[in-house]
Amino acid sequence: MGLFGSDTSTETLDYEPEGDYVTAERIGKMDDVLDDDEEVMFVIEGKNIQEKGEGRGVLGSDVDAKNSLLSSILTGATDKRLVSKIPQMTGDDEQTIPYSRIEGVDLDTGLVTKKLTVKTSGSAYEFGVQDPDADEVREMARFIREKMKESQQATAPAASEPDPTEQLKNIKELHDDGVLSDEEFEEKKNDLLDQM
Repeated sequence: MGLFGSDTSTETLDYEPEGDYVTAERIGKMDDVLDDDEEVMFVIEGKNIQEKGEGRGVLGSDVDAKNSLLSSILTGATDKRLVSKIPQMTGDDEQTIPYSRIEGVDLDTGLVTKKLTVKTSGSAYEFGVQDPDADEVREMARFIREKMKESQQATAPAASEPDPTEQLKNIKELHDDGVLSDEEFEEKKNDLLDQM
């Protein structure tokens, strides 16, 4: 059941979302696609999502469109991922994009429509946005970029420590060349031997 009981209209959130459009009622509608401890920071609402990429659609086309005739598609930028709930006649679909897969985010705003595009290595996801206003969708795009950068930094390979054996050879050469004194050489050698 996630964050809410049966009546979400009177519930309040137990955290502070970043977007004004985030309400307990809207999150309640997404509850079944959220993890129990997941926090939705922004929500957008629209009628379609298009996934564009080579061979993504039906019969090998490059576009796979998800539309909802029943009600709006809700997409949340959470503390963990980007997740959409797509109401369908035969049941709801779910679209998830981990921040670690995102390579770019664009926002197009017009007089009537807004389009948030999230790019991954193999696809581009275009979210048609009816609500909220362009300023809040712009803030959501910034939030997604921030989360994308955080996940890239978290998965970046750590700088490997130099091999102590190689370092011993290097300080020996520096000692032989007269760069390190006998005392400096012995001190650095002992430090490296302690690491082994």
